[in-house]
Amino acid sequence: MRKKITYILLFVVIFCTKLSAQENELLDKYRNMAISYNLDLKAAKLNELSAEENAKSAKTDFLPKLSANAAYSYTGNPMEINMMLPGSSTPIGFKGDNAAYSGAVFLAQPIYQGGRVKNAYKLANIQTDIAEHTTEKTILDVLYQTDVSYWTAVAETELVGIINSYLNSIESLVKTVKERVDAEQVSRNDLLMVEVKLNEVKYIQKQSETNLHNSLLALNSIIGQDLKTKLVIEDSVPSSVGQELSPPSVFNRPELEIAQMKIEAQQSLTKINDARFSPSLNLGAEGNYSSPGYDFNSDLDPNYVVQLRLKIPIFEWNKRKHENKSYELKEDIAKTQYQKVKDNISLEIEAAYSSCLQSIEQVYLNKNSLKKAEENEIISLERYEDGYSSITEVIDAQLFLQTARKNFVEAKIAAQLYYSAYVRALGKTNIY
Repeated sequence: MRKKITYILLFVVIFCTKLSAQENELLDKYRNMAISYNLDLKAAKLNELSAEENAKSAKTDFLPKLSANAAYSYTGNPMEINMMLPGSSTPIGFKGDNAAYSGAVFLAQPIYQGGRVKNAYKLANIQTDIAEHTTEKTILDVLYQTDVSYWTAVAETELVGIINSYLNSIESLVKTVKERVDAEQVSRNDLLMVEVKLNEVKYIQKQSETNLHNSLLALNSIIGQDLKTKLVIEDSVPSSVGQELSPPSVFNRPELEIAQMKIEAQQSLTKINDARFSPSLNLGAEGNYSSPGYDFNSDLDPNYVVQLRLKIPIFEWNKRKHENKSYELKEDIAKTQYQKVKDNISLEIEAAYSSCLQSIEQVYLNKNSLKKAEENEIISLERYEDGYSSITEVIDAQLFLQTARKNFVEAKIAAQLYYSAYVRALGKTNIY
């Protein structure tokens, strides 16, 4: 006998483990569907790709630039020079051509720009990192929204079942009271009271079914399905959360990373602005064909120019000083925002942890209350059938039971949602 009981207990444990895994897989399925469909997430990924292209573009500023140009002009009265050389009796004349045209290729290489190119490239990479962390934040938001929609739909499903059970209890009570009225054991007033209660419960049933319908619509919308798609969901909210709740320790929030990246971005902007007031050195080479060429040749002649250009700002009426101060203040603002984000995240985590603990306690309290309400309903009905209590006591007992069941469901869904909020606050994407 003891061996048989052991086998039964082992089967129950295995069954519950498999059931829990199935439930986890079901929620994971909808989470993955929501991630695949979410339009905000698609936009965030496109923004990430755009930032990567900007970083690649900024990297090309380190390389030489090659450009070409061509020009053509026609002069109606070209310049003409006539002059008499010493010792010569014959004047010499020079006359330009009506048409002038040229083509040139120019190669330019920045040698020193005061750190402008380097910091512009660094800034572009920082913007890429910010875009990546923005995508991570969007994923966390989508997963949390999916959890809320899923557990809301599950809770509404369970509430519909509770209302149906309540309706069956009232209908059974109506039948019992009607039999006692026919037997002239109670007055017709008892029957009227339970019939009014029956109509009230039917009305609540319709409301509950509407709430379930709307919650399924919301879930379909989030996961990208047709709104009328029939979804497979659990019929009741689990009493326990995904994992054993542990105190908050390490968290990885993309919002904090973004705030840190913004500080670094502002520092790069400060250096880019300061480079405007620093010396710059550029090397350039140009090769061209032009007509008229040198020595007044009317045909196209090749030529070239090599230049090294140094630019040194000398006096700007303290413009550099004031602009640098302005950018330094913007850095301080970014650092202040970072601390604000960090404080808000710490508060969010602690509040979510505390709320989750309290909601788990509420689940156990409401579970105990539900057991007592069930026992009270049974005793009240027995006492009424034996003639020791009034119909009002039975109706109140059934109402208390209905309220206890509803409170139990609300406590369970609160625990699930607070747990999802706690997981999101820690920056995790997996709730199991």
